[in-house]
Amino acid sequence: MRPVIALAACLIAGAASAHNVGCDGRPVPAHIKAACCGVADAHRVDANNVSRDGSGNWIVANDGRTFTIPDERVEPSPDGCIWLFYSPSSPLPAVYCFLMPMDL
Repeated sequence: MRPVIALAACLIAGAASAHNVGCDGRPVPAHIKAACCGVADAHRVDANNVSRDGSGNWIVANDGRTFTIPDERVEPSPDGCIWLFYSPSSPLPAVYCFLMPMDL
């Protein structure tokens, strides 16, 4: 499992306006911003587009694509939002990070 700090940095890499704030409006610390920028594009996901299948995998719909993510790949979201990290330019994008509030 990746450290939460590295995953949080993925969140910041492409999600926040100018990479300066999280979805909670708090400034992003420099050490988090620097940890994994450029790995993937960050995509904020609406909770209505997240569900679970019979095997316990997370099913995430975003931008016309559907991703299946094993439960062990889910990390806690540091800002309370749901984030999915992948490169949309890839025909079969790999998910780099999936962050979500642990109370969902």
